[in-house]
Amino acid sequence: MLEASAYLAVRTLSRGDARSLFYWPPVIGAERYAEYLTVRDPRLGWPAPRDLGGQRYDAAGSRPIPAFPHVGEECVSLYGNSFTYSPDVDDAHAWSNVLSQQLGCRVANFGVGGYGTDQAYLRFESNETDQAPVTILGFFVRDVLRNVSQYVQFEFINTPTGFKPRFVVDGDRLQLIQLPRVEAVDFPTFAVAPERFLKHETFLPGSRLGPAVVRFPFTLVLLRLATSERVLARMRGRPNWSDFLTPGHSSQGLEVTRGIMRKFADLCRTRGKRCLVVVFPAPSSYDYERKTGRSLTQHLTYALARDGIDSLDLTPGIARYLGARPYEDLLAQRQGHHNEEGDHVVATLVHEHMVRHGLLSVAAGQ
Repeated sequence: MLEASAYLAVRTLSRGDARSLFYWPPVIGAERYAEYLTVRDPRLGWPAPRDLGGQRYDAAGSRPIPAFPHVGEECVSLYGNSFTYSPDVDDAHAWSNVLSQQLGCRVANFGVGGYGTDQAYLRFESNETDQAPVTILGFFVRDVLRNVSQYVQFEFINTPTGFKPRFVVDGDRLQLIQLPRVEAVDFPTFAVAPERFLKHETFLPGSRLGPAVVRFPFTLVLLRLATSERVLARMRGRPNWSDFLTPGHSSQGLEVTRGIMRKFADLCRTRGKRCLVVVFPAPSSYDYERKTGRSLTQHLTYALARDGIDSLDLTPGIARYLGARPYEDLLAQRQGHHNEEGDHVVATLVHEHMVRHGLLSVAAGQ
C-alpha cells in the first residue's frame, strides 16, 4: 500500500511543476544525432559553424547590430549566454544595439543561448579577430549550474545534443575537460547510463545533486527528493541554485566560476583590453534580494573585487529603476528573458558604469 501511494505521488510530481526534478532520458533520431556529430562546433558544441553568417549571427559570429552593421569597427564586444544575446527582442532593441547607439560605435554581441560561462570564455579565447578595446562577459546567476556540467539535458529537458566542455578545479588552477563525444552507436547506452560517459558531471541522474530516476522502490525516490539539496533550498525560500555560489560547496561552483572569470581577465590584459563582468539576476534572485536585503552573488562579487576584476551587478540598478514595480515588468514572459524595456535598462546601466569607471574613453580609443 505504501509503495503504491509512493508510485502515485512520483507519477503526479513527474507530470507537474516538479517535472524538472526528474531525469528524462534524451530522445533523438539516429540520423539527426549523427548529423549533429558532423556539424557541431568541435570545441564549444554550438552554434554549428555553418550557422554563422545567417539570420542570428553575422559573418563575424556576432548578433547583427543594425546601428553599426559594418564588421571590424567594434569598440566593445560582449560574450555570455542568452541574456547577453537577448532572444526575445529584435536586433534593433537588443541591448547590444541600444548600447551601440548610446556609445556611438559598434558593440559586437557574441552571446549564445544555453552557454555556460566556460563556453563564453572559450568563444572569446578562440575569437582572435576581436579587436574591441573593451570586452564584457555576461554572467546570468543560474549559469553556475552550467559551469559544473557537461550535459545541459540534466538541467533543460529536451536538449539531447546539449554536450558542452567544462572546467574543473585542479589544485590552484583550472583544467579544461573537452567537449564529450558520444558516438551514435553508443547513444542508446548513454541515455540510460550517462555516468559511463561523463566522468566530470555534477548532475548525474540519481546522484545527490542530480535529477531523480523514476524507478522502484518509489518510496526511496520520494525520500531522495525530500532530502535533495535543491529542494531543501526552495523550502528555505532560496533559489535552488544559490548554494552553488557559496564557498566550499561540493560542486565547487563558486571556485570554478571565479576561476573562469580570472582567465577571462588575464586574457583581456594579454590582448591589451579592459574587461568587465556583468551579473544578470534571475527573477528568483532579484525577488530574494529585494525581500531580504541579502545578495546571493556577494561571494562572487567580493572575490572578483579581491582579484581586481571590474564587475557590475545589475540588481541594484534595476531595483532603483523599477521602484515598487515587479521585475517581471522587464521580462518578455515570466522566468524568461528581457523585453525591450528590460534591454534598454541593461544598456543604460552598463553605459553608466562605463562612464564612471573610465571605460568610455577606452572604448573610443582615446
